[in-house]
Amino acid sequence: MKIYIYFTLNRITEDQLRSKRVVVIDVLRTSTTIATAIANGCREIIPAESIEAATALATDIDRKSVFLCGEREGKLIDGFDLGNSPREYKEKIIKDTNIVFVSTNGSPALAKCKFAALTVVCAFINIGAVTDYLLQDKGDLYILCAGNQGRFSLEDAVCSGMLLAGLQSRLEEDIELNDSAVAAEVLHKKYAKRIKALLRNSDHGRYLTEIEFNKDLSVCAEVDSLNVVPVMREGRITRADTRGQLSLKV
Repeated sequence: MKIYIYFTLNRITEDQLRSKRVVVIDVLRTSTTIATAIANGCREIIPAESIEAATALATDIDRKSVFLCGEREGKLIDGFDLGNSPREYKEKIIKDTNIVFVSTNGSPALAKCKFAALTVVCAFINIGAVTDYLLQDKGDLYILCAGNQGRFSLEDAVCSGMLLAGLQSRLEEDIELNDSAVAAEVLHKKYAKRIKALLRNSDHGRYLTEIEFNKDLSVCAEVDSLNVVPVMREGRITRADTRGQLSLKV
């Protein structure tokens, strides 16, 4: 079995991920927000690559029937219903809703997976559930860290290392790793017991604190707080083993 980790999006192409099993990690905050929304009863999330694409897609579907959600530079986009704080996605707000979603780093990572056979969304908060789900199939795995606007992101790398460690501890077969996966192992060992401090001191964590989203860091640091696996097939994210009902207007 091969497990390859990519710390930035510019080292992997859409075609390389064609028909592959892929995990997307964007701890701060897209993966955490998506997992929270799905856990709290959102029916379906459709990621968009840009603000313009998200707005157009919501209009095509029927703007009144969807939540238009996301951020740019961490902040709520004018005219959108919700931003990218997992604390916004409470059950009473998003249960049984359909969401069109765009974010600075997570959306480009998900867009890379448009030809993948399966894409799983992982964060610290659902890493145990994701590990269990991935172990149902022993095929090769590509773990894609969203990074921070094309740059290395420590929190994503550590999360990928934690996921790798969980898989390795339960797989009996030999595993082939690329260099980034080996590095992720080292980073996980260094930070595994201090995730909250890691997020507070990371580049993006400090930025979120500056723009007054420091409370999100505690949510994003809670390992295994949710038992949910968001999966993306054909550009739509639902809970594992479920399919959404959202349709474009004819």
